[in-house]
Amino acid sequence: WAIAEEQVDAFSPELFDAIHVALADRGYNNLYMDLARRVLTLFNSSANIEMYVNAHLMYLYSLLWYTDDFDEFCRINEALELKLREENSRTLLAKCLRLKGWYEQYFRGNLGSAQTAFKEAYQLFLGDKLPLESARILNDLGLIVKTQQPDLSRKYWLEAVAKAHQIDDLRLEAVLLCNLGELDLSQ
Repeated sequence: WAIAEEQVDAFSPELFDAIHVALADRGYNNLYMDLARRVLTLFNSSANIEMYVNAHLMYLYSLLWYTDDFDEFCRINEALELKLREENSRTLLAKCLRLKGWYEQYFRGNLGSAQTAFKEAYQLFLGDKLPLESARILNDLGLIVKTQQPDLSRKYWLEAVAKAHQIDDLRLEAVLLCNLGELDLSQ
């Protein structure tokens, strides 16, 4: 309704998060991609930097995971990263860097670049006191180093478990405990 009626005031960062959880996390890929395109069109010329960036992040996520248009992903992500660095928008920059880290890790196989992006994102989330986001990044970092540096992976995941437990995110806590269990089994 908000998209169809162009009700930009109905959108908030929380609504973007809710759309992500309701659709992307549950596998409604085509619907998420369609909404991402429409939201991007709606906010592409918005003066509200937060809504502009959230729309772009939603679209970037869908490009990364639901298409193979990596040229488009890289073009938009690089431009957005530069804009966010100029604006000194820490949390939004951290979200952009997380997407960059996923691209480097899963689609380019460049673990060093992924780790660099994740570490910077982690520091930004930590500085803005966002325990959920920083726990998620610690999970990403643990996944990168699990075969080469299992002790470091364990350290990241134990720290993330503590954060997930502190904020009562049972889903993330369960994922992290499974990762730790798999790590122990592999050793």
